[in-house]
Amino acid sequence: MIRCTNGGLLVAKAKEQNYLHGAAIMTAGVIIMKILGALYKIPLGNMLGDDGYGLFLQAYYVYSLFLTLATAGFPVALSRMISAAQTCGRQLQARRTYQVAWWTFFVLGAVCSTVMFIFPDWLADTLIHSPDAALSIQALAPAVLLCCITSTYRGLTQGYGNMKPTTVSQILEVLAKVAAGLALAAYLLKAGYDKPVAVSGAIFGVTVGSLTALLYMLIYKMRNYRFDTLAERGHNIQKSAKHRDTHSPRLCCVGAYKSHRRGPLHDASPKRRRIHLFAREDVVRCLREGADAL
Repeated sequence: MIRCTNGGLLVAKAKEQNYLHGAAIMTAGVIIMKILGALYKIPLGNMLGDDGYGLFLQAYYVYSLFLTLATAGFPVALSRMISAAQTCGRQLQARRTYQVAWWTFFVLGAVCSTVMFIFPDWLADTLIHSPDAALSIQALAPAVLLCCITSTYRGLTQGYGNMKPTTVSQILEVLAKVAAGLALAAYLLKAGYDKPVAVSGAIFGVTVGSLTALLYMLIYKMRNYRFDTLAERGHNIQKSAKHRDTHSPRLCCVGAYKSHRRGPLHDASPKRRRIHLFAREDVVRCLREGADAL
């Protein structure tokens, strides 16, 4: 169980893994995704041919470019910031970091997806010099926004040391991409559509896979992670009140007064007389501070 250090401010049912366990999970996920990717590319290349598969790769290049511009290492930074806040017990800071990252990724993803969806012809002519790839670029447009939002959920779970949902979502994403892409490509080719249309159907599987990963991460986050900010506010109020009482002038004066009334000083040593003098000065100072506070 994931617990925070200041009163259970984060309700979480997911288990936290150590470094080796998390690395093993990520490695196993990469191997599975590589196998599924090979099963996807080989039959897709046979169905689309060299020309069709070339259009597929050109449109995917534009998608990769916009996805890099929208994310640019932010998910790793998000996980590090959340991990640092969680280690210090600052759950409210972790929640704010997650919310800011979510809206930032949403805006960046929405802008990039809008550009891809509205200007596919211009992007196809300018970036890859292939007008036939415009429809495929348009089919990939929603995937950028979906991947950006998914990255925030992955960064949240990784920040709490949980690599399992990231790996599972990536595997589900590849599975949905393979199933939807091959099915759409086979259907459109059988229906007699041109190669650019069939390529757009095949590459639309990437969007389907991104949506599948987003739905899984959203459900996982709702079931396993919830920030309780009211509990943290109450904890901070109680802590500040305790700190105020501990350092109040009244308690300071009581301590100094007790040091002042430690017995007669006519037979005291020079060291004790100096302590007595300092205690008397503390009493006067604390009384002044108490009067200023009132």
